[in-house]
Amino acid sequence: MQVDPQFHIASVRKSYIGFATAYAVFNGFIDSIDDPITKYLSFTNEEFLKNITIRHLLTHTHGLNTIDGKLIREFAPGQSWGYRDINIE
Repeated sequence: MQVDPQFHIASVRKSYIGFATAYAVFNGFIDSIDDPITKYLSFTNEEFLKNITIRHLLTHTHGLNTIDGKLIREFAPGQSWGYRDINIE
């Protein structure tokens, strides 16, 4: 072991993202995890993402995926569950 090792942290990031979200809600930076993501972030295709909430992102129920670098919808937000890398991106 050295001072500057690098590790693949994979799903550990999700814990940090959950904590950061809870912190943001507690401190008033986010009103609710049920707010649409478009309330806080701007996108070139907001119509495509308008029904996705922060909760959907946190629980992997947003329905988004990427194929060949292109964003696609696999299912309507909240209708199913998909564990995808895009969840934390």
